[in-house]
Amino acid sequence: MSIVIDANTLSLVFCPTPNDDFGPIKEWVVQGAGRIVVGGTKYKEELRRVSQALRFVNELNKIGKVLIVSDHDVDRLEEGIKKIVSPKCDDPHLIALIGVSRCPLICSRDKRADEFLSDCNLYPWKTFRPKIYKGKRHADKLLINENANAKCFCDSSHNPNFEKFLENCFKNLQT
Repeated sequence: MSIVIDANTLSLVFCPTPNDDFGPIKEWVVQGAGRIVVGGTKYKEELRRVSQALRFVNELNKIGKVLIVSDHDVDRLEEGIKKIVSPKCDDPHLIALIGVSRCPLICSRDKRADEFLSDCNLYPWKTFRPKIYKGKRHADKLLINENANAKCFCDSSHNPNFEKFLENCFKNLQT
């Protein structure tokens, strides 16, 4: 399984000394079958601001532990999501990254984002909703080999559901 790591937890996941709550993700990715999903202009900007994490992600990429999703596709979906989501949502880029990749897991401490991350209506796949990792209490359920082997799709933008969803986002703006 792959995981999207929100900027608010990047430094906790990739700190040199293991963090009790977020160290299990680092271990799962480095020593296990986990991978990190990266994509979209805004997400990459946030990643660059956490230089320690950026260096670590670059090293993980060299060993095939990073799934890179099309920036163009994530940015297009982000723009569509901004049209339909409440202004309270400040993470449409994460929803878009999850929506394009269909990544089933996100690591975040942002409680304000939970309602948006869990809203099936914000994804091109009607019944899709990612699981949210908030700390080590979730490690035993989420960071397991069965989930690590789950396929993460990064070609979602070629699916008719994706284009129809985007079309509806912009249509809702006009009505």
